[in-house]
Amino acid sequence: MSFTVTYSSPAWQRPERSRSELRFLGTEALAAFLSGAGLEVAEQYGDWDRSALGPGSPEIITIAERVPLD
Repeated sequence: MSFTVTYSSPAWQRPERSRSELRFLGTEALAAFLSGAGLEVAEQYGDWDRSALGPGSPEIITIAERVPLD
């Protein structure tokens, strides 16, 4: 997803624009991405209220931690 936000202020000479891109991953792709960064999934929730993650969950809230070194 890509989007642009425009910010303005009477103190600025002209508006400022911010362009952003977001990438949404499924749980398996997210776990693989974290593993590649030396992290592992410690906990996952389906919403900000810490409800269980399931197929109908609106979010994937992930708590990740460093993989212990042997």
